[in-house]
Amino acid sequence: MLRSSYSDPFHRPDHPPSFHDFRASIGFMRPFPRLAWLAIGAASALAALALANLRRSGAEDPLFVYVGAGFRLPVEEAAGRFREETGISVELSFAGSGCLLAQASLSRRGDLYMPGEEFFMEQARERGLIAEERPIAHMWPVVLVQEGNPKGIQELADMARPGVRVGLGDPEATACGIAADALLRDGKLEESIGANQIMAALNVNELGTAVSLGALDAAIAWDATAGLFDRDTDAVEIPRESSRRTTIPLGILDSSTQMAAARRFLEFMADPEGGISVFRSKGYDTSGLSGGTTPR
Repeated sequence: MLRSSYSDPFHRPDHPPSFHDFRASIGFMRPFPRLAWLAIGAASALAALALANLRRSGAEDPLFVYVGAGFRLPVEEAAGRFREETGISVELSFAGSGCLLAQASLSRRGDLYMPGEEFFMEQARERGLIAEERPIAHMWPVVLVQEGNPKGIQELADMARPGVRVGLGDPEATACGIAADALLRDGKLEESIGANQIMAALNVNELGTAVSLGALDAAIAWDATAGLFDRDTDAVEIPRESSRRTTIPLGILDSSTQMAAARRFLEFMADPEGGISVFRSKGYDTSGLSGGTTPR
């Protein structure tokens, strides 16, 4: 059976916009408020309890996979195919990549981790959490706007116009936030666009929902994610020569108690005829991916 859950371990509606190069800071995140860490700890405990309950139920042990919220659809479809082909069940937990890393680090439970940005995988490796990994797909940032583009946004700089309500991912919690942070710094747009920011999202789907509902005029999201909201939004491409592609990696957690099954899922996801083909069918860039392994 394929099971999935959506995890939003904490919510910070008053979190002020900030743009800083946190990659150079000590630790993988700037210190969260105490309540935020307590909330992440509670979410981790619930995830561990769910795992324990599933394994006491007498059913086959499912693989537990932490997955970035932005690519829910291809992962659910691929996990379903994997279940049909192998009989191995998969439990999927979706949230922002940074939130999931905190959960995996605190709980030391689970079998695989799939963030939306290599930075988070680097942090997982540095903490000794990853046994083996492979690249699965790529994503490119776009500017997501309301249907018909009523604000006439044609480039990143247009998001700095007076009255444009902007949403960005929190770079401490989301891969799209890291991409936005880099784009704004490269274009020297941190202050001008930051002045219009009214939302710091904990996952990319929050941005898509806010734009589609008219609560935001523009947000930096992923090209593939934009397709989930194309009924009510449009995507403005960012020239690739001034943009940065991110790679979606999948890694086996060192905490896995089902290494053989976890490796089968990793191999399936990295197979050009398996998981990679599912991502490709959903509009993801899979160029240059051969399925080669990266042991750690």
